[in-house]
Amino acid sequence: KPKGFTSSNIENYIAEKQEKIEKKRWYIKKTELKLRIVDDLVKTLKKYNQDIINMKFYQMMSIEEIATKKDRSYGSIQKTIDRSIKIMQKEYNKNKMS
Repeated sequence: KPKGFTSSNIENYIAEKQEKIEKKRWYIKKTELKLRIVDDLVKTLKKYNQDIINMKFYQMMSIEEIATKKDRSYGSIQKTIDRSIKIMQKEYNKNKMS
């Protein structure tokens, strides 16, 4: 800025909003990367486990609904979810270290 130049309230407002937009864009990119990582981890599971994870976390179905749809017990579905998450965590940690 030239010496003696004072910025207007509108210019300050626009600059603040542009900074917020850039922060939001960065957050969106970071979130998209995390989603791609999770999607890739889900793909490492067996098809049945992928289906269960998909129903629970992508379709937002309850464990009861999944159990009914898959003709399994509540405990069986819960165990499948827990095991699948552990498998994905292990795969993530393995890839993270290499």
